[in-house]
Amino acid sequence: REEDLKGAFRCTAPLPALEQAGRDPELLRTLEQLPQWAEDARRVAQAANWTRGHLSPRAVDKLYGKKVSMSASRMDKYKSCHFSYFMRYGLQAEPRKPAGFAAPEYGTFVHYVLEHVLQNSAAALDAPRWGEGERNALTDAVDQAVERYVRENLGGLDQQSDRFKYLFQRLLRPVRAVVENTVEELRASQFRPISFELGFAKTGELPPVEFVMDGVTLSISGFVDRVDGWVKDDKLYLRVVDYKTGRKSFDLTEVFHGLGLQMLLYLFTLKERGESFYGQPVEEAGVLYL
Repeated sequence: REEDLKGAFRCTAPLPALEQAGRDPELLRTLEQLPQWAEDARRVAQAANWTRGHLSPRAVDKLYGKKVSMSASRMDKYKSCHFSYFMRYGLQAEPRKPAGFAAPEYGTFVHYVLEHVLQNSAAALDAPRWGEGERNALTDAVDQAVERYVRENLGGLDQQSDRFKYLFQRLLRPVRAVVENTVEELRASQFRPISFELGFAKTGELPPVEFVMDGVTLSISGFVDRVDGWVKDDKLYLRVVDYKTGRKSFDLTEVFHGLGLQMLLYLFTLKERGESFYGQPVEEAGVLYL
């Protein structure tokens, strides 16, 4: 097992060996005895003794400016670890990307199919019955959306490898199940989709969410996967829907500490600005992680 090797396998290549030397004093001393690696080993030893410093206000202004563009992921990164935020968005450090098969990004693919199917499925949502014919029609709609995705984003499958085609075909069954579950949830509800990929940005349908703190303006931009509406007593009740292809648990403790605020911020912004956008009084109904 890899953990039993204690990093020994890293010694088969120069750069991994140097990285391992930062955690293994014995290996570091060995590298210091090799003329071609002595200087690099000295730098590794020096870096191991560095301590975290502090940014001056002038340096912070140079890095971020007086108007900071934020996204939900940036906000969560900042609240969870200031140093990680500095490394990623201050120094623009990028994590290493492991080599591997470049399959289509599953989340983007599911978003695309859901958006295009639901935009054209009003009749299915309000059909008095839901039988085999309706399910077949929904499956056809999914297949059409998939074909469109393949054409627009992959340039067709003809030029792809057999492995790529196989992995892509494996995605179709779970995607069909996701769409069917989504339609069944909507059929059991009086909410109906009224907006898809609703943008909160300078170039979006709605302006970004902005806060001013200590003379610095935080401008939060992003997209809502879907907004559902339900009209009752001349008011439009809105729920913000976020598609999650991975696991998602909603934790009020995280919200209390400033994490996972994205959908709630968008919901409260729709409460403030939704009447001018949708043309009737609005009320916030909730957030749905789907």
